[in-house]
Amino acid sequence: MAMTSNMKINGLVAVTAALLWIFSFALNDWLLAFAQHTPGIHLVFLPSGVRLLALLIGGFWAAAGVTLGVFCCLVFEFGPSGLNRLAALAVANGFGAYLALLAVCRIAGLAPSLENLRPVHLPLVALGVGLGSSALTNALYIGFGQDQWENYVEHVAAMAAGDVVGSLIMIMLVMGMLRLWRVTRKAA
Repeated sequence: MAMTSNMKINGLVAVTAALLWIFSFALNDWLLAFAQHTPGIHLVFLPSGVRLLALLIGGFWAAAGVTLGVFCCLVFEFGPSGLNRLAALAVANGFGAYLALLAVCRIAGLAPSLENLRPVHLPLVALGVGLGSSALTNALYIGFGQDQWENYVEHVAAMAAGDVVGSLIMIMLVMGMLRLWRVTRKAA
């Protein structure tokens, strides 16, 4: 019984992460199309904030959901040709970011349960995840012939900056909503 219940919860976490990624990707394209540095690299990328929050809350299963959401967005954007390339990029964005999160938590001395995670840690975590996933994604772009090594540092920096800015915006929105909820709850 507990195994079935855990699988339902894990599935719900994955599906929710996928849907949130897809929604934030569409919202980012609609609101922030002007912030595109080059195709696939945005100077403000809200889905990275959704990804970070999902990974912090849902861990491995959120990474699976983000991977699925990224894959769906890539297929929608580029069509079904080159599915292996799209799958590799999706895995880099979902599980690559999760591995970067685990590495940052270990380096920063954060417990695997995140019980000692404080708001002051969030910019460092956002930077580490942004750099890790950007480096891996851009290496894949080069490996698949979509980019050249000469552009690697510039594109990693631009993508990481967009990821960090998007993450910080989402963190501020969530913290603001939590503060508003607490204030309205105390008033009631």
